[in-house]
Amino acid sequence: MSIPVARDRAAPVGDVDEGQNLAALLPIGPELKARIRVLIVDDEHTLRESCATVLRQEGYDVTVCGRGQDA
Repeated sequence: MSIPVARDRAAPVGDVDEGQNLAALLPIGPELKARIRVLIVDDEHTLRESCATVLRQEGYDVTVCGRGQDA
């Protein structure tokens, strides 16, 4: 899985503590998360569903597909 990050918004190397909460780095409120739609396409069921579960728990609208043709 990869997520592109804009270079001008990325934290410089060394500025992020390993124990720092990811939410502090990406301040997205619940009202915005609910409007973000995420499409997960993977042929491995376990990976697809585990990613979807984590994103749904974070408040995102998630759709899953097992094949590119289904997407």
